[in-house]
Amino acid sequence: MRPVPSFYSAFARYWADGTPPFRPMAFEGGPSDCDDQFMAGDCLLVAPVFAGQASRTVHLPAGAWHEFETGERFEGGGAVEVSPGLERIPVFAREGSVVPLADASDHSPARGEAVPLTVRHFGPAEGTFRLFDDDGESFGFERGEYRWREVTVRIRADGTREGQVS
Repeated sequence: MRPVPSFYSAFARYWADGTPPFRPMAFEGGPSDCDDQFMAGDCLLVAPVFAGQASRTVHLPAGAWHEFETGERFEGGGAVEVSPGLERIPVFAREGSVVPLADASDHSPARGEAVPLTVRHFGPAEGTFRLFDDDGESFGFERGEYRWREVTVRIRADGTREGQVS
Protein backbone atom coordinates (compact mmCIF):
# COMPACT_ATOMS: atom_id res chain seq x y z
CA MET A 1 0.00 0.00 0.00
CA ARG A 2 2.93 2.37 0.53
CA PRO A 3 3.51 3.25 -3.16
CA VAL A 4 -0.20 3.66 -3.96
CA PRO A 5 -0.11 7.52 -4.05
CA SER A 6 2.73 7.40 -6.59
CA PHE A 7 1.10 4.72 -8.73
CA TYR A 8 -2.36 6.33 -8.47
CA SER A 9 -0.84 9.55 -9.81
CA ALA A 10 0.93 7.63 -12.60
CA PHE A 11 -2.38 6.06 -13.68
CA ALA A 12 -4.09 9.47 -13.49
CA ARG A 13 -1.39 10.86 -15.77
CA TYR A 14 -2.13 8.02 -18.20
CA TRP A 15 -5.78 9.09 -18.14
CA ALA A 16 -4.86 12.77 -18.54
CA ASP A 17 -2.14 12.69 -21.21
CA GLY A 18 -1.56 9.10 -22.30
CA THR A 19 1.81 8.58 -20.58
CA PRO A 20 1.95 4.87 -19.66
CA PRO A 21 2.36 4.27 -15.92
CA PHE A 22 4.74 1.35 -16.52
CA ARG A 23 7.19 1.58 -19.40
CA PRO A 24 9.84 -0.63 -20.97
CA MET A 25 13.45 0.48 -20.68
CA ALA A 26 13.62 1.22 -24.41
CA PHE A 27 11.29 4.20 -23.72
CA GLU A 28 13.97 5.58 -21.36
CA GLY A 29 16.87 5.22 -23.79
CA GLY A 30 17.87 1.87 -22.33
CA PRO A 31 18.67 -1.31 -24.23
CA SER A 32 15.72 -2.55 -26.30
CA ASP A 33 16.43 -6.15 -25.30
CA CYS A 34 16.15 -5.38 -21.57
CA ASP A 35 12.80 -7.04 -20.95
CA ASP A 36 13.09 -7.96 -17.26
CA GLN A 37 13.12 -4.47 -15.73
CA PHE A 38 10.83 -1.48 -16.21
CA MET A 39 10.04 2.09 -15.20
CA ALA A 40 7.19 2.67 -12.74
CA GLY A 41 6.09 6.26 -13.26
CA ASP A 42 8.75 8.78 -14.21
CA CYS A 43 11.24 8.14 -11.47
CA LEU A 44 11.32 4.51 -10.28
CA LEU A 45 13.20 1.74 -12.04
CA VAL A 46 12.15 -1.76 -10.96
CA ALA A 47 14.45 -4.74 -11.60
CA PRO A 48 12.97 -7.94 -10.10
CA VAL A 49 15.13 -10.83 -8.95
CA PHE A 50 13.69 -14.18 -9.92
CA ALA A 51 13.77 -17.53 -8.13
CA GLY A 52 17.18 -19.12 -8.50
CA GLN A 53 19.02 -15.80 -8.93
CA ALA A 54 21.45 -14.62 -6.26
CA SER A 55 22.23 -11.42 -8.16
CA ARG A 56 21.28 -9.63 -11.34
CA THR A 57 22.48 -6.98 -13.75
CA VAL A 58 20.52 -3.73 -13.76
CA HIS A 59 20.77 -1.36 -16.71
CA LEU A 60 20.56 2.24 -15.48
CA PRO A 61 19.72 5.02 -17.97
CA ALA A 62 22.00 8.05 -18.09
CA GLY A 63 22.10 10.22 -14.97
CA ALA A 64 22.44 9.47 -11.29
CA TRP A 65 20.26 6.86 -9.57
CA HIS A 66 19.73 5.91 -5.93
CA GLU A 67 18.87 2.49 -4.56
CA PHE A 68 15.41 3.04 -3.06
CA GLU A 69 15.92 1.36 0.33
CA THR A 70 19.52 2.32 1.08
CA GLY A 71 19.91 5.59 -0.86
CA GLU A 72 23.21 4.35 -2.32
CA ARG A 73 24.09 6.42 -5.41
CA PHE A 74 24.94 4.89 -8.79
CA GLU A 75 26.00 6.61 -11.97
CA GLY A 76 23.76 5.61 -14.88
CA GLY A 77 24.56 5.05 -18.51
CA GLY A 78 25.66 1.46 -17.92
CA ALA A 79 25.01 -1.65 -15.91
CA VAL A 80 25.44 -2.47 -12.24
CA GLU A 81 25.35 -5.82 -10.47
CA VAL A 82 23.08 -6.11 -7.42
CA SER A 83 22.57 -8.90 -4.88
CA PRO A 84 19.49 -7.97 -2.81
CA GLY A 85 18.25 -11.48 -1.99
CA LEU A 86 14.70 -12.59 -2.69
CA GLU A 87 13.16 -10.62 0.19
CA ARG A 88 13.65 -7.25 -1.53
CA ILE A 89 13.00 -6.13 -5.11
CA PRO A 90 15.74 -3.87 -6.50
CA VAL A 91 14.17 -0.45 -7.05
CA PHE A 92 16.16 2.62 -8.08
CA ALA A 93 15.02 6.26 -7.94
CA ARG A 94 16.23 8.86 -10.41
CA GLU A 95 18.26 11.59 -8.70
CA GLY A 96 16.02 14.47 -7.66
CA SER A 97 12.97 12.19 -7.48
CA VAL A 98 10.21 13.08 -5.07
CA VAL A 99 8.21 9.96 -4.16
CA PRO A 100 5.06 10.24 -2.01
CA LEU A 101 4.34 7.12 0.06
CA ALA A 102 1.34 6.20 2.20
CA ASP A 103 1.64 4.59 5.60
CA ALA A 104 1.82 0.80 5.62
CA SER A 105 -1.70 -0.61 5.70
CA ASP A 106 -3.60 -3.76 4.85
CA HIS A 107 -6.55 -1.89 3.32
CA SER A 108 -7.48 1.08 1.16
CA PRO A 109 -8.60 4.20 3.00
CA ALA A 110 -12.33 4.75 3.46
CA ARG A 111 -14.01 7.66 1.69
CA GLY A 112 -13.04 10.89 3.46
CA GLU A 113 -10.31 9.21 5.52
CA ALA A 114 -7.12 11.28 5.69
CA VAL A 115 -4.11 9.59 4.11
CA PRO A 116 -0.87 10.74 5.75
CA LEU A 117 1.99 10.86 3.24
CA THR A 118 5.70 10.45 3.71
CA VAL A 119 7.74 12.13 0.99
CA ARG A 120 11.05 10.55 0.02
CA HIS A 121 13.57 12.64 -1.89
CA PHE A 122 16.71 11.26 -3.50
CA GLY A 123 20.04 13.01 -3.89
CA PRO A 124 21.15 16.65 -3.96
CA ALA A 125 19.03 17.71 -6.95
CA GLU A 126 15.75 19.54 -6.40
CA GLY A 127 12.61 17.80 -7.57
CA THR A 128 8.86 17.96 -8.07
CA PHE A 129 6.13 15.33 -8.15
CA ARG A 130 2.64 15.89 -9.57
CA LEU A 131 0.26 14.24 -7.10
CA PHE A 132 -3.26 13.44 -8.29
CA ASP A 133 -5.91 14.23 -5.69
CA ASP A 134 -9.54 13.14 -5.95
CA ASP A 135 -12.02 11.28 -3.75
CA GLY A 136 -10.37 7.96 -4.67
CA GLU A 137 -13.70 6.24 -5.07
CA SER A 138 -16.09 7.73 -7.61
CA PHE A 139 -15.82 8.74 -11.25
CA GLY A 140 -16.07 12.40 -10.24
CA PHE A 141 -12.67 13.01 -11.84
CA GLU A 142 -14.39 12.60 -15.21
CA ARG A 143 -16.46 15.69 -14.30
CA GLY A 144 -13.40 17.68 -13.22
CA GLU A 145 -13.64 16.80 -9.52
CA TYR A 146 -9.91 16.44 -8.95
CA ARG A 147 -6.76 18.50 -8.67
CA TRP A 148 -3.07 18.09 -9.30
CA ARG A 149 -0.86 19.06 -6.38
CA GLU A 150 2.80 19.91 -6.79
CA VAL A 151 5.01 18.29 -4.16
CA THR A 152 8.32 20.15 -4.38
CA VAL A 153 11.64 19.68 -2.61
CA ARG A 154 14.14 22.54 -2.76
CA ILE A 155 17.70 22.49 -1.51
CA ARG A 156 18.65 25.46 0.70
CA ALA A 157 22.08 27.09 0.58
CA ASP A 158 23.11 25.19 3.72
CA GLY A 159 22.22 21.86 2.08
CA THR A 160 19.03 21.21 4.06
CA ARG A 161 15.82 20.33 2.24
CA GLU A 162 12.60 22.30 2.24
CA GLY A 163 9.34 20.70 1.13
CA GLN A 164 6.18 22.32 -0.12
CA VAL A 165 2.79 21.03 -1.29
CA SER A 166 0.60 23.26 -3.47
